[in-house]
Amino acid sequence: MNLNADRDYAATIEDLVADSDAIVIGVLKPRSVVDSMSSDDEFHHLAQDFLVEEVLVGSVKVSETIPVLRSIRAEDVCPIVEFDARPLQVGDRYLFFLRLEKDIYVSSGGPQGQYSLDDGVLDAMTDRMPVVEEFDGKTVDAARQMIRASERP
Repeated sequence: MNLNADRDYAATIEDLVADSDAIVIGVLKPRSVVDSMSSDDEFHHLAQDFLVEEVLVGSVKVSETIPVLRSIRAEDVCPIVEFDARPLQVGDRYLFFLRLEKDIYVSSGGPQGQYSLDDGVLDAMTDRMPVVEEFDGKTVDAARQMIRASERP
C-alpha cells in the first residue's frame, strides 16, 4: 500500500473536522503490523492498533480496535515525528482526528490531529501548527462542543 506522504494542514477547526472521517478517543495498543515500506526503504509504515473508547464523529464503534498509521525508521525502529511533535506512546490515551485511506486510518493534518489526554485535558503533540492552540489545554467536553459547532452540514 502506498499512502500519500504529503499532508494538507488545516487552517481552521472547521477544515480539520471536515477532513476527518472519524474523531475518536482511545488507547494506543502495543500490537502493530508492518503495513508497507517507504519508496526509499527508509521507513516502515506501521498499522498500530488503537482501541476506541469514545466516538465523537464517524461510524467507528466503541470498543472497536482500528489500525492507525505510524512511521518508524527501518534501521533503528525509532518513531518518526514531524515538526517537533512528541512521539505517540503505547498505552497512552489520545483524541485523534482521523482520515480513512484504503483500510488504515491516518491522522488528519499530521500532528494537528493528535492530542494526548491527561485527566480529561487535551495536550497538543506539537505547538508549531495552526489549529492546535485552539484545542490545547481544553477539556474533552470543551473539545466536543468545539467539534460539534464546527461540523458542516
